[in-house]
Amino acid sequence: MRSLEHLKWDQSVVIIKADKGNMVFIMNIDAYNTKVAELLQSGMHATMLKDSADNVRKTLQVKLSDLFVETDEERMFDIAKRLKWTTTVKCPELFCLAKVHKENMPL
Repeated sequence: MRSLEHLKWDQSVVIIKADKGNMVFIMNIDAYNTKVAELLQSGMHATMLKDSADNVRKTLQVKLSDLFVETDEERMFDIAKRLKWTTTVKCPELFCLAKVHKENMPL
């Protein structure tokens, strides 16, 4: 247990959770940064310049309102009226959890 405490303060390693199970993974920080850079450069992920959640909500509300006008169905109006605008919506994040069950442990 004491060695884990020392590892927590070691700047040359990173301690991350594994993607499956209740495991902790210890990895050299340079190797971890290299794997994260490879993941970001692979084209599988993209940087979002703007959070599109507000645009999606507004579009949904407009479509529901239009549907209410076309169908004259009261339920559509109620749904559009009750559509909640959460302020805690966040863009997706890249967590880079180690996949310990796969070969070469990708992130």
